[in-house]
Amino acid sequence: MSIPAYEVENGRELKAPASQSVSAVRVAELAAAATDAQAAYERWRAELSNVQQHHQVRLQELRQITRLHEQKTSEVNRLLSLEASLNEQLGKLNSHRELMLGRLQEINSRYLQDQGRLEQTQQQLSEWQNQKQNVEAQVEAAARQLTGLKAEASVLDERSSELSDLLQKAIDEVTRQQERIVEARGMVVRHETRQQELAVNIARMEVTAQQAEAALKLKQERLAHLEEAGSRATSQVVDLTARCQSLEKDFAQLTAQCRDGDASLNLTRAAIVEERSRLQDARQALEQAVRQRSVLEEEIATLAAQRTAAAARLGELQAEAVQQEQELVSLREQRAESEAEFDDLRASERQAAEALATRRAELARAEEKLGIALNECQEAASQQADLGRSVSELIAQESATTTQVRRLTQELAELGARRQQMQNQIAEAEASLAALHEQQRSLGAEIAALVATRQATTESLNACRAELASTEERLQTTQNDCQATEARLAALAKSVQEREEKESLLGDRIHTLEHQSRHLDTQTQEQSTKLEGLRQERISAEIELQRLGQQHEEVGIRLETRQSEIDTASTRLQQTQEECRQSEERRTSLTHEVDALVLRQQNQENLLKEIEAQIARREQEREAATAATRQAQLEHETTAASVAAVRKELSEQQSNVTAATSKLSELQATTHSTEDTLASIRASLAAEEHKLAETRGAFESLSKELTLAHDIKITQEVLAARQAKVAATEQQLAELTRQVEEATQRRAQLETSVNEATRQIAEATTRCDAVNHQETEARQRVEQLSAQEKDLREEIATLTTSAQQERTLYDELRSISKEARQVHESESSALSAQLKDSRQQISNWESHLSALLDWKERMDHSLSRAQESGDDTPEARSARNEVHMALSAIRHIMDRIQTSKTEVAAAASAPAASPAPEDAKNNTGVLGEIKAGSRLSRLREELQREESRLQFLRQNSRALEIRSRSRPQAQLVLEGQTGSAQDGASYWEERIKRAAADEQSLVEKIAALKEQISELRV
Repeated sequence: MSIPAYEVENGRELKAPASQSVSAVRVAELAAAATDAQAAYERWRAELSNVQQHHQVRLQELRQITRLHEQKTSEVNRLLSLEASLNEQLGKLNSHRELMLGRLQEINSRYLQDQGRLEQTQQQLSEWQNQKQNVEAQVEAAARQLTGLKAEASVLDERSSELSDLLQKAIDEVTRQQERIVEARGMVVRHETRQQELAVNIARMEVTAQQAEAALKLKQERLAHLEEAGSRATSQVVDLTARCQSLEKDFAQLTAQCRDGDASLNLTRAAIVEERSRLQDARQALEQAVRQRSVLEEEIATLAAQRTAAAARLGELQAEAVQQEQELVSLREQRAESEAEFDDLRASERQAAEALATRRAELARAEEKLGIALNECQEAASQQADLGRSVSELIAQESATTTQVRRLTQELAELGARRQQMQNQIAEAEASLAALHEQQRSLGAEIAALVATRQATTESLNACRAELASTEERLQTTQNDCQATEARLAALAKSVQEREEKESLLGDRIHTLEHQSRHLDTQTQEQSTKLEGLRQERISAEIELQRLGQQHEEVGIRLETRQSEIDTASTRLQQTQEECRQSEERRTSLTHEVDALVLRQQNQENLLKEIEAQIARREQEREAATAATRQAQLEHETTAASVAAVRKELSEQQSNVTAATSKLSELQATTHSTEDTLASIRASLAAEEHKLAETRGAFESLSKELTLAHDIKITQEVLAARQAKVAATEQQLAELTRQVEEATQRRAQLETSVNEATRQIAEATTRCDAVNHQETEARQRVEQLSAQEKDLREEIATLTTSAQQERTLYDELRSISKEARQVHESESSALSAQLKDSRQQISNWESHLSALLDWKERMDHSLSRAQESGDDTPEARSARNEVHMALSAIRHIMDRIQTSKTEVAAAASAPAASPAPEDAKNNTGVLGEIKAGSRLSRLREELQREESRLQFLRQNSRALEIRSRSRPQAQLVLEGQTGSAQDGASYWEERIKRAAADEQSLVEKIAALKEQISELRV
């Protein structure tokens, strides 16, 4: 019997012959083969159970891996959340750090500002110390000068006592009058030479004055140019205060230096105190103006702001004017002091000249002391020359001061003009504003009255129009009245136009209009009762209505004109603001000029120092002259003794004098006239220098007369000469009396100077105390700033350490997060590889299991067919052939399973033990069914678990997507996890579907095998 051929595909026979004849032996063989197949089937069932157990172990491992993966995922999420919180904390720390850095920068800026203020304070302190030193030096100089003045006062007291003694002795010097006249001639000659020198000096001064006038013209041109740009000047109160203080200091120093540091210092400081009080008053006035400006801003914003700007500018100009006035007053005081000093120098020069003349007269009479007198004359001449030079220097200084006074006077006049202009502008603005307010109110009242009148007139016009039909017949009778009314209305219109031209009479016009409206109302009432006046009232009402419309239009035009005036005023105020800005520029230029004045003041200080040195030299010369005067007084005493002797001789020779008495009286009269002429000449020399030529002519005539008188004197007897000496002594007595009075006056002046110097010392002491107090406050402020700086540096150090600690903590957390991420990635890669291997093994076992299930189904089907069919039926033969084919196919399946087992055993650490085939032989078909049912239940449970796990993975995927949207920084970390989870979900979905299909096929195969076994048993 031939074995039929079958087509085998994956261990399964697809086709079999329709019928075969088999023998009983073959049936027995088939039964034995079926038994072997059943045993093999049981063995393979056991193997399958082992595989399933191994699969369960792998599933448990997979679950553990999944749980571990979930734990790691949760750990990663926790670490990500921790990282996010740490990033947030880091951001907060960075913001706090930036805030602290900003505070540190602010603190540094404040520290720098405090440093700048400290430097400024130190600079001011140094300036105050320098000023203190200067004041102390001035005080010392004033003290020295005070001691000198006291010494001079003592000298003057001594001299006054000496002069009082000389007064008693000077009675005997009457006879020396003629000699005095001769000396007067010499003095006149010297004065003439001095006048020539003064003329030369005056010419030089005129040249200097011309140069100063040229410079003044240039400065005036420059000032005019500056005035063009600075007519719109204004400045702030703080700048004015600073400038005022600086100018006060400058002019205080200037006045102190120009007045030689004595009496003018107190006056200047008193002026400064007054100026400060005035400045305080000006500030108060300015504050009041600011308050008024706020009130005006609430009323009318633009006009009030402009008005306050103008008021501020006026205040500034007033302050500048007051300051310039004070400067002018101080300069005038300086000029007066310079003139007083110049007068004192002239008086001292005259005194020196008179003393020199006296000494020369005495030396002319005393021939034995001629050489000494000549030396004294030369010394006096040198002193006079020095005094002349000092006078010329003082004159030059006076000319410079005069030039400066002129310039300041010009500036003051210009500032006064500017102030007057500003006052006029402010007055005009205020007047225009008041007029506008008044016009607005009056126009509002007028418009209201006109509207009321118009309404009343409209009502009356409507009534008149209603009654117009009945009044047409009476128009002829009322035409004359209408003409008269029209003439009256024309006159009224003319008067209204005249009143419109006169805006000041606008209120009267309003009253007139109200009176007219009331009159029209009364006329309306009267004409309503009288039909004769209806036409007249209608015409008058229409005319009045037209007039009121014209007035309303004119009022609108006036309002437009007022608005245009307001606009022009606003533009003018803008121009004023521009002028203020330019005035600020001019203020800066004036500041530079003030600096130049300070330099010039320093130069003047140097000149004053030189003048002080010259004054010291003059004091020494004066002391020498005083010594010479004392010597002359001794000589005068000797002369007085000789005068006494002469008196004795005079009493003896009285009888011989009677003849010469008349001549003596004539000579005395001539002498007196000559003295008067000399006095007038001296006065003319002091007051009017241009009369020098006349004085010279008079001097020549007097010289001739004096020459004749001297010739007559020589020819006279000794008595006449002695009488002349007596006359000269009387004149000297008068001169000495005058000198005593002048010394008394000078002593009073010195006492006032001493008092002023004492007060100056007291003020300087108080000022030094104030400077010391300010220095103490500045040092305390420096200590406070140092303490604040120390605290801030400590706070910065603590903040820096905390920031470093937080940065270290953040770095540690980042390193931990990085390590956890690396561990997670390594574990995820290992788990992914292990999962991949497990999946590969499971897929292999599933393929083997599916092949075994197919074989079992085929074998059961074949056995059932063999049992159901007969022994020799074709169906039985076909079933046996299928059994043989299944047995041949099982070998291929077993070989494949064996190779896969070896691979699994090599891959797995603990290979699963294979069950003994002997135990599998004892298993029955019922056990296979139980195992199949248990497998089915396990597959269902596994399916449920996989579905739950799939649901969990989907939920996890959604959560990861939400988290990735909320936190983009974790997207890179979770992207791989989400991809792997999605791959796993898709893979398990396929596995579940395939397991369901396998389960269905397995159920079908089991049913087929049962049928085959039942058929074979039968």
